[in-house]
Amino acid sequence: MDNIKGIKQLNSYEKSDYYFFLRGFGNEIPELEDLYKKVRTSKITILYGPSGSGKTSLIRCGLANKYGKNDWLDIMIRKGSMRLLQSAYNELRTNALDVVPRLNESVRNEELAGETYTLLSNVCRDYAGTPIYLIFDQFEEVLIADKEDTSKDRSIQKEVSEKEEFNIFLEKVLKQDLNVRIIISLREEYLGYLDYFEKTIPSLFLNKVRLDRLEMEQLKAITTRILEINGLVIHDAALTELVEKTRDAVSLKFDLPYYQIFMYQFLKYLPQNTSGVISIDTIKEFLLKDAMKLYLDERIERVAESNSINKISVSEIWSVLNELVTNDGTKKQLQLTEIQQVLNRR
Repeated sequence: MDNIKGIKQLNSYEKSDYYFFLRGFGNEIPELEDLYKKVRTSKITILYGPSGSGKTSLIRCGLANKYGKNDWLDIMIRKGSMRLLQSAYNELRTNALDVVPRLNESVRNEELAGETYTLLSNVCRDYAGTPIYLIFDQFEEVLIADKEDTSKDRSIQKEVSEKEEFNIFLEKVLKQDLNVRIIISLREEYLGYLDYFEKTIPSLFLNKVRLDRLEMEQLKAITTRILEINGLVIHDAALTELVEKTRDAVSLKFDLPYYQIFMYQFLKYLPQNTSGVISIDTIKEFLLKDAMKLYLDERIERVAESNSINKISVSEIWSVLNELVTNDGTKKQLQLTEIQQVLNRR
């Protein structure tokens, strides 16, 4: 089946995806209402929960739909392969109405915090009257990076940690009356590491919201709507069996990214022009397959084919992918030179 609708795969839901994401939860989501209340009344709010619980989607789709067009300007910031505030500067630069010069990558410490704050002030001026929401997503990457730095000889380092850099930036923002709200989103096992910022924000842990993974009934409702928009119907017993297959065997919870991949592969498995009621036999046939393996194999083969000139093999791609996961189960950023080193070891 081609032209699949309502599936984001590994991307988060956004404001325009209201029908697929929010409607599946019913009329009210307690965590969303709590987040909305805290963001409205606090300069800084923490959203935390297990990996795969849909934190980014709750912000970009759920929270965004609580605001009108002129009351919501969200700027999504992730550390990526650079320092957090360098990423923040780049995202602010993209949203600035005036031409803003690129920031030299060697800028660090108070200078980086100052440059980022100054640009934020200018963007606030550009969008006078519209609140700006700085969303620091996957913030655990900053905490992990600083945790790894503790193994190095700090005496020979001339730069402060990324946490301290961010702390300097926070102090500047909170001292001024900018029309800015900050949301920090992270995995719950790293929540305690945020105590580093309590001196700057004593009330930090009073403004937090926990989001758990989705429950069976929520996913069944979301699945029903995804099938509807694709012209499909499924009976309840078959629906339960289909969704149950996406339950994590260890946590017994449902991981939203895996669910998305599973549903994508399921809809893709259906014959072209399939419509109406999906038979239980079709579902049982698909349940015998490994949806994640199908998904990864397809993409790895595609990468190998697109790099046929450089002759990158499937096994080499797997070796790089294995290096992109930390011992804590989070993403690890690699520079191109590091990727080349991995390939040279083979």
